[in-house]
Amino acid sequence: MGQRALISKAGDPPTRALEWVCDVLGGRQRVVEVASLAGGMSSAVHRVRLRTTGGAETDVVLKRFVDADWLAVEPDLADREVAALDAAKAVGVSAPRALACDSSADRCDVPALVMTFVPGAPELPLHPDTAWIDQLASPLPVLHYAGESAAAGLPAYRAYNATKNLTPPAWSTDPRAWQRSYEILERTPSSPRSLIHRDYHPCNLLWSDHEIVAITDWTMACSGPVAIDTAHCRLNLVCLYGVDVADAFSSAYREHGGMRQDPFWDLRCVVDTLPLDVVYPGWVDLGRRDLRLDEIRMRIDGWVSKLSAELRGG
Repeated sequence: MGQRALISKAGDPPTRALEWVCDVLGGRQRVVEVASLAGGMSSAVHRVRLRTTGGAETDVVLKRFVDADWLAVEPDLADREVAALDAAKAVGVSAPRALACDSSADRCDVPALVMTFVPGAPELPLHPDTAWIDQLASPLPVLHYAGESAAAGLPAYRAYNATKNLTPPAWSTDPRAWQRSYEILERTPSSPRSLIHRDYHPCNLLWSDHEIVAITDWTMACSGPVAIDTAHCRLNLVCLYGVDVADAFSSAYREHGGMRQDPFWDLRCVVDTLPLDVVYPGWVDLGRRDLRLDEIRMRIDGWVSKLSAELRGG
């Protein structure tokens, strides 16, 4: 997670973007309030409140893709998120609805989309209880049994980091485990495939009255192995809380009808985070200012030792 070129995340969206929001929603209305929504690294997300001449108010979400490096490689990010939101709706997963898209930045300063506003907020407790973990696992089986056809029009899964030329992190106390991991990852096992979120973790969930009401941030959704979603969430839980919470999440996922977790995909997700050089800003934005990079690395290092031993049969 190195430095990336951001066009801008600071301040309110430019006037032209807000004018576009008014135009695409139709009717004579004006923007009366704009509020930044916490979380995320590569996009600027704002709640926009509109008021008609008759006094009726509507809240929507404006998401602007501000990562210049990412856009240079994948300029269709806005279109992909719209397709993913449509797919989520089709399979019955709770998510915002796409209302409009400016994928070529014809009206906005950057590619952008407008979505429905779902009342709720992420919950990132300091000490998660069983009910929170159970809720965290509950939406995934519906998504994972939708099948690959549900991801029609979305890209196929691909790993973020090739393992061939990787070396163990300098901060690891068990470099041999990392090297074994790279060797294990050279051969990908078969896995059930479906529509997957690809970035499923606590910061991308909205809660209300202690229940999840929507999954957000569908930019990376694709057709791929379902174990990637659970592995990515488990990785976040290991970083935030430790292996015990990650294992409790897997147990809850199975109780909700989910599939058995192959530790190969846990290892795959860990390697995809390298070089692991910052604490994820989304956690900090949501109040977890207690997290230290050295502690997170220590947890990950121990987990890689455990996973590689499991996959090597001890």
